Amino acid sequence: YNKPALSNYYCSHECPIGRKYVPEVEIKDLSQITLEALSTLNALEKEKTRFIDIAADNKISDAEKQDFATIQEKLEKISMIADSLRLWMEQQSQT
Repeated sequence: YNKPALSNYYCSHECPIGRKYVPEVEIKDLSQITLEALSTLNALEKEKTRFIDIAADNKISDAEKQDFATIQEKLEKISMIADSLRLWMEQQSQT
């Protein structure tokens, strides 16, 4: 029960609510997490102006939907990277 990945595994595989809303976090090493984070942040930097333009009127038009979906995917990837980093840190604190 002292394994940090156990709760994520349970939520993402066994819990009916978690299976719908909790993605499985991959166990990675720090260098891989860092490179993925920097790569995704760089990609988001390029999308920043478009994101501002889409959000400025508080509506997403049909013409903006594809760009918004692309930006949303990158933001979700950042969230997964943060979860992976949190898991890595929890594992390090137990060693």
